[in-house]
Amino acid sequence: MGPSLIDSSNNNTWVPQQSFIYPNVNNEQGFLYFALLSSGLNDLNSNYNVTQWIINEHGIFSKIAEMVLALQVPPSVVSTVDGGYMFIYPNITTSQDPFSSRTGLYSVYCGYGSNIVREPVILYETILELNIVGLNCVISHSEVGQICLITIQPNSTDLIPIPVYIQVNYLSLGSVFDVKRVYATLPTIIGINQLTDPQFIINPLPFGGYFYSVVQTTNMSSDVWGFVLDENGKFNPWDLSYPTLSDSNASHQILTNNTLAMLQPIVG
Repeated sequence: MGPSLIDSSNNNTWVPQQSFIYPNVNNEQGFLYFALLSSGLNDLNSNYNVTQWIINEHGIFSKIAEMVLALQVPPSVVSTVDGGYMFIYPNITTSQDPFSSRTGLYSVYCGYGSNIVREPVILYETILELNIVGLNCVISHSEVGQICLITIQPNSTDLIPIPVYIQVNYLSLGSVFDVKRVYATLPTIIGINQLTDPQFIINPLPFGGYFYSVVQTTNMSSDVWGFVLDENGKFNPWDLSYPTLSDSNASHQILTNNTLAMLQPIVG
């Protein structure tokens, strides 16, 4: 499906884990394969190989579209309800004009079976210069269209600054119909001031609300405090203990039925 990335700017070093697979909203329409092609230290853009594949009843793969996409930052890729794909990315610009946009979230759309992307559309803009540290975009099963959750690292003097979250609701072609801040006041059970370098992770759930977790990594395992954060800002505890151990090298996966799958440390 594509060669491994060889970084020519770093003595032709092999760089693994540079490809991702994104299932189509319709299982019969296969998936999108997204792989980094090149990214030199002095390059303004990174080039990505983007291919669409289907699998027939005999397990045979067929490539139905291919293109090279050039972007300045790695995008968040999301399947759209019409069978296409969106590539969503932040951009920060400097300007002397106090009324011009400085931080924005943009997207380009590619239809199913197509190798042409449409012109970028604006999902979110502000005159403030924000430090966007995370994007998480999914199809909404409780509303229409898609959800993109923006994680912003605040400019704070707090020892452990709590991220700020902005949710953008939009349709497949990029029409935005709602933008709101997600308010989250952490429960005291976490004991946040006792942690060192915790990670704050928030994922929109397919049927509404969010899975919110605080992760403290120690050696090969992680302590995880997990909650379901509803639309009213209320933290609902999960059925596991606080904290729960997880393997620090594994990623958590939220399934389409709002179930969380996580790997616990392997002992022995």
